Amino acid sequence: MGVARRAYSGDESALTKNDDMKRITDPSAWVLPRYGTESVADLLPSVACHLGLPGCKDVLGLPNTEKYIVMLVDGFGWLSFQQFQSQAPFLSKFGELAEPITTTVPSTTAAALTSLGTGLPPSVHGMAGYTFRLDNQIQNALHLPKTYSGEDLQPNLTWFERISDAGMLTYVVNKEEFRGSVLSQAAFRGSILLGTEDEPSMERQLELTLGAAQGEGRALIYLYEPRLDHSGHGHGVGSEQWLEALEHIDQLAQELFENLPDDTSLLITGDHGMVNVSDSGRVVFESEPLLTSNVDLLGGEARFRHIYTSKPAAVKTSWKRMLGSRATVLTREEAFSEGWFGPVGRVQDRFGDVVAAMKEDYAVVSKRQPNEMQLVGMHGSLTATEMLVPLFQGTN
Repeated sequence: MGVARRAYSGDESALTKNDDMKRITDPSAWVLPRYGTESVADLLPSVACHLGLPGCKDVLGLPNTEKYIVMLVDGFGWLSFQQFQSQAPFLSKFGELAEPITTTVPSTTAAALTSLGTGLPPSVHGMAGYTFRLDNQIQNALHLPKTYSGEDLQPNLTWFERISDAGMLTYVVNKEEFRGSVLSQAAFRGSILLGTEDEPSMERQLELTLGAAQGEGRALIYLYEPRLDHSGHGHGVGSEQWLEALEHIDQLAQELFENLPDDTSLLITGDHGMVNVSDSGRVVFESEPLLTSNVDLLGGEARFRHIYTSKPAAVKTSWKRMLGSRATVLTREEAFSEGWFGPVGRVQDRFGDVVAAMKEDYAVVSKRQPNEMQLVGMHGSLTATEMLVPLFQGTN
């Protein structure tokens, strides 16, 4: 793609140049987000260029067509796909020329989807992770109460709004239950929701997606597919259930591609990969005095913790002492300087005063989030497994 690429090696003390993310095979390699060049935030701005919007640049080298179907597979990591691509014969062939791109930090759905929809890094759009601090309380970004407004929390224009304002149609094929949710308002404002049941059949997904692409004129259609993430969390990457979900995705992609209307591109990507965490890799926050000391609020998720405190230096020291080589622990200022979240902006206090990004297959779980204790697959950190997602692109 002719773009300078940067990635961390496993030793984060030295930032290394890496001209081809395809060559990253170490699942524990530390990867920085590539906002502005090769990230999920760059996908819709690149699409918009081909739809004729001014002031944007296609940094991803997308095909030039009248319509675009963007299929986002939740939990679809590049390295996991490489490992199990024999279970996805169509995508394996379709993806021969595919490139990995990076997701956001944290490598989690709320942050990544809002970056996709807005074209902005988390520090600008403000959806700081799975859970984060709002009004001095920890809120879950996927289930924000309606007392919050998506437009107030995230006032920047989405690309769905920009494209719609230019006279084109934008659609989102997603669960009906998400209609009007705060996250949907923040990320997909300006689109027409084509609602589905909780776990739609492939026939329904195809009907809505291809039907929207049959209209006249230029258009953007976004399709969200949740199965891989659900099976990974509940049963683990590589489990029988996860492989069944991968097979569904492969069949869905093939049906979409083989039935694409004329002058339509199919783009397939993910929002994060996933790491299987064993019982021995879990540290329980409430059981470790070095972790709880001086902590006012704990946010984020098990692989990436936002730690809110009035004593960040002391908390950083105690967390580093407790976790050692199992995590990278930085103050908020250090994480911003490393480029984790994007530029410093109006919403920086939503990010932890201290942040802890877990390495290899470790996690800090909390009894205050009991669902974490049951998860097998987790994500949120900066390992290659979590940060690299595929970008498949093609026209029929």
